[in-house]
Amino acid sequence: MATNFEMFAADRVAKGWFSAGEVDELRRAVKQDLRPGPDTLRQGLEFVTADGGTVPATIDDRDDRYRLWDEFFAAEAAIIKAVVS
Repeated sequence: MATNFEMFAADRVAKGWFSAGEVDELRRAVKQDLRPGPDTLRQGLEFVTADGGTVPATIDDRDDRYRLWDEFFAAEAAIIKAVVS
């Protein structure tokens, strides 16, 4: 059975939205993001809040980063499964 990431990747490549190389690049970025320690992927980036302020985009808790990636790929896989059904 394919993982949620594999299902997401196959769907995006099949639709022409990602190339195989871009999927590999994303896989490497996610693996980098899931390493313990401070968030190096979003370092120096900020989010703009609804009131126009800014907050750092970093997520320094590795478990939070893992949870967010897991939720994202699970939600995407659910959409793909619903469309295929």
